[in-house]
Amino acid sequence: MEFALILHEDVPSTLISLLKQVLGTSKSFPLDQFDGNFQSCAYAVVLVRPRNGTVRLETAEWINQYAEPLGACKTGLICLEGNNFGARETLFAASEQWKNLFCFYDSIQLPGNLNEKRIPGKLAQRLIQWKRMLKDGSDMPETDLMKQVEAILRAHNTCTLCTGFGGHVRATPLEYIYAGGSLYFLTEGGEKLANIAVNPHVSIAVYKEFTGMGELESVQIEGTAKLVEAFSPEYVDVITQKGYSEANLKAMPLTLNMLKVEPTRFEILKSDLRKSGHNTKQTFQKPI
Repeated sequence: MEFALILHEDVPSTLISLLKQVLGTSKSFPLDQFDGNFQSCAYAVVLVRPRNGTVRLETAEWINQYAEPLGACKTGLICLEGNNFGARETLFAASEQWKNLFCFYDSIQLPGNLNEKRIPGKLAQRLIQWKRMLKDGSDMPETDLMKQVEAILRAHNTCTLCTGFGGHVRATPLEYIYAGGSLYFLTEGGEKLANIAVNPHVSIAVYKEFTGMGELESVQIEGTAKLVEAFSPEYVDVITQKGYSEANLKAMPLTLNMLKVEPTRFEILKSDLRKSGHNTKQTFQKPI
């Protein structure tokens, strides 16, 4: 089983715990206690606390000692720095020294009262970014991956649509229509539309019922949602593809809202991909 290595200087244990939760299967070691075993390591994070804008000499020597295995897996260098200027100085010097050894260089200024149960939004966002920079990717051509995504979307008709803002979140089971690269929903209304009016960013999960680890099939989608004007050409086109009559819908005592989600990111999990020599997990982010 592949795992992530978290290798660190004297950093808060709470941050290590949070990183392990976000990265998934992982092991963590202080630099001076690491035994050098990179076997089955697919991803690594090196956390440093620089002094005066530079990585400590003993840490630089440690990185040079393990440069080959660190370069063989996807590795990020993360700087915990007290101020932005010091962080920029450290990261610039590190990128000059180690060039392409690390797949990304980043920094974070930790709050003084870091609490595992309630962390600042900026830190949560950074944890997600680190995870995606390490673990996102695809070993399939984009066209082949999108064929796999569309095959899953066309094989099912029901999803979980997640919306929210502030402290209010909602997960709604809905029938969807997949057309023209977007997902459409017909709905009488509800809390999800209030959420979207404030925050149009949504997440969607389409999945096959679990029957075993060898039968996994799902796609998670991130995108932006908006309402389609009732009985506009786009509205009529979608309901026609669904087999509904425009006249019958107009005769109803209420007008059904049409929600359109334009995907920006796909994350697919499909056991069958292993048969063709590909990773079972694939991700694709549409260019902005």
